[in-house]
Amino acid sequence: MRMRKKKHGAERLARCERFLYVHEGAPLTDPAAAMNMPGAPVYLEVGAGKGGFARGMAERHPDVAYFAMERVTDCVVIGAERAASGEYGELRNLRFLIENADDLMQIFAPGSVDPIFLNFS
Repeated sequence: MRMRKKKHGAERLARCERFLYVHEGAPLTDPAAAMNMPGAPVYLEVGAGKGGFARGMAERHPDVAYFAMERVTDCVVIGAERAASGEYGELRNLRFLIENADDLMQIFAPGSVDPIFLNFS
């Protein structure tokens, strides 16, 4: 099923920008440093959808840096809003990437991500 276009999606996403990671430059050798967690383990979910799995994991494991990659912006809007709601705690260790999985090697350096989760992607 396709996600409906979200009204005011750009504005809604801007309000949750602390949960977004926009990659620019060279591949990240220590992605956790982007969350002020240098040296922490980094977990990546590809095809995160609305981010339910990543949010739950980030809440349970605050010492791990979680990146939730999704190419559909409207899904990320919902996921970031839920993360920002406070329902899951503060979640300082979660960032959403609005990217296609084809770009993984341009975002993350080889060996910089521990497990990669592919749940229903």
